[in-house]
Amino acid sequence: MKCLSRSHMAIIIGCLNILTYCLVGIMVFENVKYDRYSHYDYDDYRDVYKSYELREETRAYRELYCMIYVIVCVIMMLLSGLLIWGVVKQRPGLMVPWLLGSFIVVIYSSTEILDDIFLKSSFQSVANATIFFSVLFFVFGFQMLCLALVYSVFRNFEVKIILQRFCDQHGEVFDDYKTGELASNFKKTKAEKILKKTN
Repeated sequence: MKCLSRSHMAIIIGCLNILTYCLVGIMVFENVKYDRYSHYDYDDYRDVYKSYELREETRAYRELYCMIYVIVCVIMMLLSGLLIWGVVKQRPGLMVPWLLGSFIVVIYSSTEILDDIFLKSSFQSVANATIFFSVLFFVFGFQMLCLALVYSVFRNFEVKIILQRFCDQHGEVFDDYKTGELASNFKKTKAEKILKKTN
């Protein structure tokens, strides 16, 4: 029952990921149309920050940056679909891309946030910093919790497959509940050693 509930939670995480990355992709795509220099007078070329060249350069950079984000969102949506399919079919190999992709996203996001905090000095007051760090730790903790939960389901499926092979080789038959119970008490390395001894 415990394994079943974790599997359901992993499916929910996959669905939430699809929804989240879809919304983020839409917001980023809409940001491409935003022009922060539209209210400037481009007839005055004495100020370099109001020049037409700067506007075009900034827009090109923003479009490239946003398109990369949109592509990443689409890729993560596809990987989330693979995650859901892997959980439903109990195929841990299909869960690996999502685990790797999500880990990379967490590391990249953390790096960008630290860069924004320490190099760009985004905060003007202690109150703003406190609110930001509170939200940051909550979001980061939730992401790590999701990764840990999906990884536990992934490892459980792997051990179940190894144990099932062991049972097949010895002519033993276990139902899904019994196999899941055994898997929860076995480590993958131990199960692999058992399987190697039987080959």
